[in-house]
Amino acid sequence: MNEKITYLDPNDVETDPRLQVRSVAVYGEDSRIDEGERLKALQSSLHSVVSAGEHSEPIEVFRHDEQWLVFDGHNRLEVYQKVAKKTPVKIPAIIRSYNFKEALSLAYMVNTRHGVSVSRSDATKAAFRSCVFSNDGITVKELIKQGLSERVAQKVRQAARKLIEEAEITSSDDENEITGKVTRWCKRMAKEGFARAGLDSISTDHLGFPSYRFVLDRKPIEDRSEAARIEQMARSIEKLVEQDADVFLAALKRVSRKTRMDLPITVKRQQKSKLQLDEEFEF
Repeated sequence: MNEKITYLDPNDVETDPRLQVRSVAVYGEDSRIDEGERLKALQSSLHSVVSAGEHSEPIEVFRHDEQWLVFDGHNRLEVYQKVAKKTPVKIPAIIRSYNFKEALSLAYMVNTRHGVSVSRSDATKAAFRSCVFSNDGITVKELIKQGLSERVAQKVRQAARKLIEEAEITSSDDENEITGKVTRWCKRMAKEGFARAGLDSISTDHLGFPSYRFVLDRKPIEDRSEAARIEQMARSIEKLVEQDADVFLAALKRVSRKTRMDLPITVKRQQKSKLQLDEEFEF
């Protein structure tokens, strides 16, 4: 079925990083070289086509907060915006009726039908995020259609259900509430010992989501640095002191003598007054 194509001023269409599936810059030092080179070649080819007055495949856009946002076609939009600096041009677009949350829920489908495909890693991360934003509304079959293996698709859905439950995400939450709950969950995991010492959050992707593998198979990180061991021992000592400070000091003094550390410890037991004793045993 042919879809209606609308022609928009490319400068009227905005991008939002939350709708960008690729996790790294495709140019520069941090790029994946092969993917970056293929994208450069694609943009160069598109630039020649558009500069000659022809058109590329339509991009997909939706309306959000009184502006057009690109859902699929970030590279095509960039080319049209470059050409528009020198020559007036319109970009072909298919208008979707998505709200922002729906767009995030469907982002796993981007770059699977045309253009330079995203990496397997980025496709899996996008699928996991979409399962969370859709509140587990994407089936295994739908994920398989987008290139995931059945095994990975099943694990991605399992991890999404677990994160939704543990982060207390509900179907009525909007995209900002979901992102906020995921962020708080990641920070809570760090406090529970799943992050390196000194970090206030676990490792996440470029949009702040944990990996599906972490959600399913997380294990506390044993930090063996001196600072971490001191902190761990200090917490244990605090509990002993809270139980009985005098007994703790007496035990520490005995250890000091036994190990010849000669710590300057003086144990002075607090003598309870007759009044205190009377109050404790008053019936």
